[in-house]
Amino acid sequence: MEWDVLAGRWKQLKGAAKEKWGELTDDDLLEIEGARDKLAGKLQQRYGYAKAEAEKQADDWSARLADDGGVTSDEARDAAAARQAARASGDSGVLSEVVEGWRDMAGSLKEKWGALTDADLDEAEGRADRLAAKLQEKYGYAKEEAERQVEAWTDQARRALKSRRDAG
Repeated sequence: MEWDVLAGRWKQLKGAAKEKWGELTDDDLLEIEGARDKLAGKLQQRYGYAKAEAEKQADDWSARLADDGGVTSDEARDAAAARQAARASGDSGVLSEVVEGWRDMAGSLKEKWGALTDADLDEAEGRADRLAAKLQEKYGYAKEEAERQVEAWTDQARRALKSRRDAG
């Protein structure tokens, strides 16, 4: 994947970078912003790579993203599992639409809970239990309150998706 394209999709690809290089922190990922030189520098810093090796690692990763359309096998597997779980819940596909549209709904989530970062939402992966845990962490909610907040937001998202589906 070309680096200018990668930089433009960085918010979506941060999770893949974190999956590949677990030593990179959320702050590192924010700093990198999809820039090849910044990624290579952080790889040197976190992994002790020589400059040439860090650049090779970054370029190899970028090429792999181009080969698989920017989605790692783990991300694809997780998304498929979430869709399967949603279908198994008997939710008429509405929950699966919420899960599939998770990244598209980030704006709505961040509007409601401004302290959530893109990294927080990436970690939640569309799962209510993980989102509730993030709310506990960021806002100090009790577990029950965080779960209630997520359930209320999810119900609202389901209604909005159902309305759009019925209208279209």
